[in-house]
Amino acid sequence: MPLGANFLPWLRGSELARLDRMLSYFLLLNQSRRSLKKVSLAQQIANLAVQASIRWRLRSSLFSFPWEIWLSQLFEHLIKRRSLVTGQELPLESVNVC
Repeated sequence: MPLGANFLPWLRGSELARLDRMLSYFLLLNQSRRSLKKVSLAQQIANLAVQASIRWRLRSSLFSFPWEIWLSQLFEHLIKRRSLVTGQELPLESVNVC
């Protein structure tokens, strides 16, 4: 079964979108917990505020206006591996040079 495929006929439309967004919040919370030790104090405080917001969303099951996910996507877009010579984005996978 391919990852991310939906083979459940009763899970479609808005219910599937809600489940996807809930999963995105779970993954974002896990990612922010792992990165908490590697950043400065100001970044840790901001990270803890976002974590509190995500935990509240998961407890209350309110997933509209997902600003935390949008913020995460913005950071992923801004912080990309780039070539020092050309400035172009580098591929995510490693490339054999030999």
